[in-house]
Amino acid sequence: MIGSAPYALVLLDVTIPDGSGIDLLHSMGALARGIAGLHRSLPDIIVLTELPAGELPPERLTAIAPGLVKCVVRKPIDVRELSNAVALYLSVVDCDERAAV
Repeated sequence: MIGSAPYALVLLDVTIPDGSGIDLLHSMGALARGIAGLHRSLPDIIVLTELPAGELPPERLTAIAPGLVKCVVRKPIDVRELSNAVALYLSVVDCDERAAV
């Protein structure tokens, strides 16, 4: 589905009913690494997870799909935090800076 239309941003839950968000992240990372120039056409990703940072650190996620994962939002999701992450993405500010907002 991601290849069927241009998307600017994907909210990716690592726990999805019909598979694994981590598997999808690996596939997107492989696509980005495998085809020169494709990275620019793939959507940026905000990862959603219930796992604590000690079990699933942001560095692990960014290493799977370098340049695609913009930030990680932990569950339970604070709507304001998620809204800020999307707004920061849309204003082309790295989500790591969201704590300053």
